[in-house]
Amino acid sequence: MTVCPEVPGNAAAGIEGLVIRKNVIRRAGWFCAAPWSASAGALSITAGAKPPDMRAAGIFGDLVIEDNVFEECQGPNIVLSSTDGALIRNNRFLRPMNSESDGTGASYAIPADALIWVSECSGVTIKGSDIVEPGSFLKRNIAPGTNVVDLKQP
Repeated sequence: MTVCPEVPGNAAAGIEGLVIRKNVIRRAGWFCAAPWSASAGALSITAGAKPPDMRAAGIFGDLVIEDNVFEECQGPNIVLSSTDGALIRNNRFLRPMNSESDGTGASYAIPADALIWVSECSGVTIKGSDIVEPGSFLKRNIAPGTNVVDLKQP
């Protein structure tokens, strides 16, 4: 699942109040390698500029990602950039990263071994999520990228 304005890095863009709730996302990340793409997560909310840069915080605002189930997803499960204000809460990650990531997002330096990656964000809160039977390719639960301000995590 991808939310991206898909406009040039200097064009106006803005999405506010997006709520992603009570979804089941199964076996994402198994399509084909796309190192040039910022859509590296099972759920990707990104605004890429010219690789390796993401656009600054403020493209997205006041997001809520809660009560979702991510099941057997390869690579990062949540990729978030360019956001001012987000709540990631009470999600379940079932058997994540049981196989090696295909390298999607490499041009943006999105780590293949992180469950959640945030970059160019401010005011992100991550809490109350369960990780059940993580695979051997999961090395970090949360990996901040560049320019992350006020990240609250467990």
